[in-house]
Amino acid sequence: APLGRAARAVNACAILLRYAGRTIFPLQLSADESAWSIRPVAAVSPVGLAAAALVAAIAILAIARFSSGSPAALGALVFGVAFLPTANVLYPIGTIFGERVAYLPSAGLCLVLASAIAGSAESLASLGRTRRRVAAAIVLLFAGRTVLRNAVWWTDSSLFASSLADAPDSAKAHYNWAYVRAEAGAREEALSHYTRAVRLYDRYWDAWSGKGKMERELGRLGEAEASYRRALEANDSSEVAFFGLGLVFEEADRPADAENTYRRGIEKNKDSLALAYRLASILTDEDSPGAELAWKRALAIGPGSAATHADYAAWLLDHGREREAVLQARDALRIDPRSADAFRVLAGRKPERGGSLGAALALEKACRISPDRDDLEALEAIAAQDPDYRARFARVRAELAKAVAREEAGVRASAQ
Repeated sequence: APLGRAARAVNACAILLRYAGRTIFPLQLSADESAWSIRPVAAVSPVGLAAAALVAAIAILAIARFSSGSPAALGALVFGVAFLPTANVLYPIGTIFGERVAYLPSAGLCLVLASAIAGSAESLASLGRTRRRVAAAIVLLFAGRTVLRNAVWWTDSSLFASSLADAPDSAKAHYNWAYVRAEAGAREEALSHYTRAVRLYDRYWDAWSGKGKMERELGRLGEAEASYRRALEANDSSEVAFFGLGLVFEEADRPADAENTYRRGIEKNKDSLALAYRLASILTDEDSPGAELAWKRALAIGPGSAATHADYAAWLLDHGREREAVLQARDALRIDPRSADAFRVLAGRKPERGGSLGAALALEKACRISPDRDDLEALEAIAAQDPDYRARFARVRAELAKAVAREEAGVRASAQ
């Protein structure tokens, strides 16, 4: 449950002191530490009260000395004020602790440290030899630490791997690494980290949805359904959870449940193109009379979606409304000139309706953009009937067949 104002303020003071320690002694850095890598302390606990008292004392002292022109006082105030937007005091944010939010505040601590080294010296020339050596050593050490740390931020993979190593009890670290592994196709590994994330924080709805996605892609539909339901228990308006649960029902051949899920999701997310698109798609598959209205709703939400225009065009073509279908397909191509589905609509897909050279060329473009065996077989049928296309197809058939074979091999590899 969210912390109350008092508890949030006390924990913010403890975190502020942790930031100061990590900035001055940057031995262990972390891009993000969240639930439950850092456990909250009670508002009236000894640690919490001591942290609050120390921060208050520093603030009072800095304010008192600020008018005298003290650089250290200015630095302390800069450190505290710069942290206010991310300190979880004025309002809660999604990040509890992370080095990325300490860049500006660290300038304040640099001023405090510089003031301590300078002492009463008024210029660099008047700085004693020992103090100069100390300053040079600090600069070299911090510069070296910066160079080493910067390498962690080069890629998402290196950053999230480092975050997991730095904060193994952070639910967010496990979630981020699971996302990276899922993108790489390592579904089992991703699933294990999503599972770890929800064990650390059982109301982490994004992690429950990620877990459900991996389970669905692994064919574990029952487990995926349970995960998506847990996501919706934690956040009853999660667009991602409604979308994923609907896909689970589609794959389980439960179209009525999928339709109901998408409708519930749209009630909570009225501007969701993803949910509106899936609802229109499943109503189309069911040959429902409400399909056209669903496509129009999806287009109203996402008029710039080439996929929506193309699939609505396919629906219109299937219902004998070819002129309207062509207009929608052309709209799709204006948005995305590589919309294979739009080219398929223009081709008519079926040989008897795509017998012209123009239709064949449109279908050939679709096959080049998104290699598909059905398209290749349709082109073979057109070439057999249309002598104008037969010679051209003889020249390009081998190239198209290779593209289709590569696509099918990729699909098989990703399914393993």
